[in-house]
Amino acid sequence: AQSELQVGVGALAGSTIMLLTLPWGLSVYYGRVPLSRSGVAQYRAASRQRAGKRPPTLCNTGVAPEPSIRENAVVMVATALAYLVIQGPAMQYATGGSENDSAKRVHYISSQEHYWALCGLVLSLAFFCGYLVLMVRQGQNESKTEALVDRAIVKALTGGKAGARGLTLPGLLAPILENVKDNMRQASLARLPLG
Repeated sequence: AQSELQVGVGALAGSTIMLLTLPWGLSVYYGRVPLSRSGVAQYRAASRQRAGKRPPTLCNTGVAPEPSIRENAVVMVATALAYLVIQGPAMQYATGGSENDSAKRVHYISSQEHYWALCGLVLSLAFFCGYLVLMVRQGQNESKTEALVDRAIVKALTGGKAGARGLTLPGLLAPILENVKDNMRQASLARLPLG
C-alpha cells in the first residue's frame, strides 16, 4: 500500500508541475518582446521587431514581469519552509529501530511529533492568512493596471479617435457589415445575365 501511495503522490506532483510549467513556458516564449541593451523589455518596439527583416532570437528577447511575480515567489518559498517544521523532527525520530517493536516505535514517534505538527499547522494557517491579505492587496493594484490596459486596447482599436460615447459594438461592426454588403452586391451583379 505504501508503494502505491508513493506512486500516486509522484504522479500527482509530476502532472501538477507539468501543467504549471508548460503554460508558463509557452506564455513567456510567445509573449517575448525585444530587449534593449540594458535588458529592459521594449513593448512598444514589439510590432516593429515582428515586421523587421531578421527574426528575434532568444538572446535578444524576453518579458518584463510585474513586481507581484517577485513577491509571489518569495511567499512561495517562505510558505514551503513551513514543511520543515514537521519534516525535520519526523526525519530525526523516524530513523533507527527495528521491525519487532513497531507498535512501540509508532507510539514514541507520534508522542514526540505531535507538538511539532501543531506548530506546523499554526504556522501554515498564519502563512495562508498572510497570503490572502497579499492577494487582496495585489488585486487592488492590478485593477489599476487592467484599467490602463483596457484604455490602450480601446485606443488601438479606434486608432486613437474614440467618440464621445466611447467604443461600441455597432461602431466596431459597422465597417465590417458595410464591406459584407458591398461584396454581396458585387456578387449578385456579377450573376446578372448580360444583354
